[in-house]
Amino acid sequence: FPVTISGRYQKPPVTPPPVGATPEVTPPPSSTTPSTKVNFGIETAYAYNPAEPAVGNKNLAFVPSHNSIGLTNAYLGLSHELKLPNQDTVSGKLVVQEGDTPHIYNQSKFDVYPFIQEAIMSYKQKSGYWTFSAGNFLLPGNESMAVSSNPNFTRSKLFFGLPFDATGAKISIPVGNFNFTAWVINGWNNVVDNNSTKSGLIVTGK
Repeated sequence: FPVTISGRYQKPPVTPPPVGATPEVTPPPSSTTPSTKVNFGIETAYAYNPAEPAVGNKNLAFVPSHNSIGLTNAYLGLSHELKLPNQDTVSGKLVVQEGDTPHIYNQSKFDVYPFIQEAIMSYKQKSGYWTFSAGNFLLPGNESMAVSSNPNFTRSKLFFGLPFDATGAKISIPVGNFNFTAWVINGWNNVVDNNSTKSGLIVTGK
C-alpha cells in the first residue's frame, strides 16, 4: 500500500491595497531576475507477502522486506534559472534522495551516486530553437522513479526492468509541433560507463 507525499514551495500571494488607497508603483522585474524553486517528496510503503518469506520480498522490486513499513524514497530538489543579458537562459537542477529505491536500482560502484536523483545544467537559446543539457537525468518513459509525476505508479517486477536514470548530454530542438531530443549517455542506472561504447537515445513528442 504505497503512500506518496510531495510538495513545492511558492511565493505567498500579494495582499491588494485597501479600496481607495493609492497603489504602490512597483518597477517591472529585471529581465535577468533569477528564479529559484524548491520541491520535495516522501514515498513510503507497506508490503505483506502471504508466503511470509524469512528474508526479502521476491514479488515487489522496491519493497525489499515482508510485513514492514519502509522508506521507499525521500527527495529534496532545488532548481535555479537565470536569464542572461542576451535573453539566453542558464539553469541548474539538483535533486538528492534516500531510501530503498535508489540503493536498489543504482548499479554504480561509487557510494555517493545513489543519493543523487538528478544533477543537470542547461543552456537554452533565447528564441527557444535549441536547448543543451548535461548531467544525470531521469529517463523519459511511461513510468518514472519520481512517483509524484508518475501516473502509472507501480512497484512490480516489470517496473524494475525499466531504465531509470542516465548520465550524459542531450540537445533538444523543436521541429514544427514536435520536440526532437538526441542523447549521448553512459548507459543507464550507472553513472560511470561500464563498457567502451557510449549509448544513444532519440525521443520525439509534443
